[in-house]
Amino acid sequence: MVKFGATICFVALLVAVGSGYGIHLKLGSESLNAWGAYLAGCGALALALAAIVAGFLAISDYRSRVLAEKSKWFLQLYEKLFENPQYKHVRRKLDYGDMDEIKVLIRHDAQNLEFSEAQQTIFDQFTDYLNFFEFIALRRLGR
Repeated sequence: MVKFGATICFVALLVAVGSGYGIHLKLGSESLNAWGAYLAGCGALALALAAIVAGFLAISDYRSRVLAEKSKWFLQLYEKLFENPQYKHVRRKLDYGDMDEIKVLIRHDAQNLEFSEAQQTIFDQFTDYLNFFEFIALRRLGR
């Protein structure tokens, strides 16, 4: 592919040099200078248009990549919340209104009472669940 592009550039250079030499022979130096200025202006315009098109393509590519990254991030969040068993126990308690045990643990924590090993596990799961949503909220706010 690179060899093909180099060949095209070489052919274009030969055409440009040959055309310039032909114009010089037929019309003289002054016409060659006028043609040179005209072609330089056309080249600058073509480069400007190519830069504008490249800019729009870059913006489009950036937007599609950002959308893909957001979609990937939301998929990971979904998998973590609903498919990973880490949050399943707390999520079930919240979904089915079985909050009595968690309310007791929150009161124990507010009163600085000691937790049993099982209570620590449940309270840690509940805290992890809340931290998960805090992370999402902070990420969406851009902090």
